[in-house]
This record gives sequence, structure tokens and C-alpha cells, in this order.
Amino acid sequence: SVLLGLLPANRSSIVRKSGLYLCRIILLDIRSVWTASNRKALGRKSLEYCLIMLADDTEEIASCSRGILQSYKSSYLGALKWKRQLSHTIVPTILELTEALPTFAKSGREVELRNTLRLVDGYLVLSFRGMTNDFDLQECLRERRKSDVGSALSCKEVVDVVKKAFSVIFAPDVDSITCSPMIETDSSPSDPKDVTLYEESSTQCRFLYLRDESTIHAAKTTVHLFARALGAKRCAFVMDACFADMFESCSRSSSSCGSGDHHHHLLIDEVGLLDRRR
Repeated sequence: SVLLGLLPANRSSIVRKSGLYLCRIILLDIRSVWTASNRKALGRKSLEYCLIMLADDTEEIASCSRGILQSYKSSYLGALKWKRQLSHTIVPTILELTEALPTFAKSGREVELRNTLRLVDGYLVLSFRGMTNDFDLQECLRERRKSDVGSALSCKEVVDVVKKAFSVIFAPDVDSITCSPMIETDSSPSDPKDVTLYEESSTQCRFLYLRDESTIHAAKTTVHLFARALGAKRCAFVMDACFADMFESCSRSSSSCGSGDHHHHLLIDEVGLLDRRR
């Protein structure tokens, strides 16, 4: 159990893949020999390791993880038992993990933050149905798939937890924000040089707690998956809530929106991608 907790952060793809072999042994090969208590503890740890590996940068590892989960679902649980077993635990687990994200971000523990974000992704992936390839993270991001937990995730209590967590994660570094106006050019957009310069001048946001690009990418991916799980209509309500919070904060400001409101723009940008892609 301790070993599986350390392996996701290992830089060696060989080591991470060996962790999946261990998970296969625990979940499939010798599952019947464990006592009930050990089966529950080791089974969950192995399941969660596989869920984290779904987002691994090495496609071979992600594919191996999908294969183990597919075998585990079909061989030992079956579709109905799988759905029944997860329906009572998936949303509370996602909530518990999401509540821990700000602590990791503020303390600079980006490796733990990144792995927790990927674990949230994995649990969200479990909720999607009608998949062409079960447990395919990229399919969940690209295609229109229904989630069994969309309704539960849209309740106010859960939305508040998610907004609070990502308001910390996407908190901007105020000192890096400049007030200089954006300079536009009349140059033809067909000129690659001008387009590149314009893009570089418009992407100067820096985050207060995030330093690693892979962590920023992981956070954005998690927001996208939340949006996919919620669905377009529920996302509209979440975005409305973000706008309402933003305008309420602005109304209390004597001059302009403070830095604490900038995260709403970031969250709206990420969630809004769903509507533009549909």
C-alpha cells in the first residue's frame, strides 16, 4: 500500500509500469486469497493507482492501466455490480479529494497536487457511460459522453467545494500582472511572426501557487472533466454562479475588481470550453 503511494511520482516509466503489474496481481491474479479487510484496503489503493496512471504521459502506461481496469470490471464485478459499488462512493471520494487540493497548492506540494488532480480525473472517468473505449481519458475530454454523477455534482454544496478549491489553485500572482494596455496590430494575421508576437503578449498570467506547467495542465484537465461530467446545461448554471460572485465582489470594490476575483475569470474560461466544443 505504501509502495503504490510512492510510485506515481517516480520519473521512470519502467518503475511506474511495474506498479501496474503489481496492481494487476492484487486486483486480478490473487484477489481471492486476501481477507476481506486486506482486499478492501489493497483493492482501493490498487484501483486508485490505476486511475492516476490513466493520465500518464506515456501512452503505453495509460493503455496498460485501461486494460487492467477493464479486466477488473468485467471479470470480478460485472457492469451492474461495478455501477452499484461506485455509485455510493464516487462523489464523496471526489469531494474529499477536491477539498484537499488547496492545502497541497498553498504548501507548494505540486507533485501531490498533480497526482490528486489525476486521481480526481480517474474517478470522474469512472462515471462516464456509453464509452467506445472504457476508461479512456481522452475520449471523455473529446466526445459527448453522459456521466452518472452529473446531477450529484451540480448540487450547491458540491459546486461550492469545487469553486473554492480551484479559486485557490488558479489564484493569480498579482505582482506579475501588468496594467499596460494590449497593443493590437493591423498586420495581416497570415504573417506567422506577428501572430506569434501577439499571442505571447496576451498570455502573461502567472499563478500564485503553481509553478510547474504539468501541474497547470493537470488542473485545467480536471476542470474540463468536471465540465464534461456536469454537461452543458448544468455548466451554464455554474458559470452563472461564477459571474454572480464576480459581480458581487466588484460591487463591493470602490475602484475595480481585486485580484481575488480574477480566479472567476479563469474558472469561467476553463468551464466555458465545454460549450464552445459542443
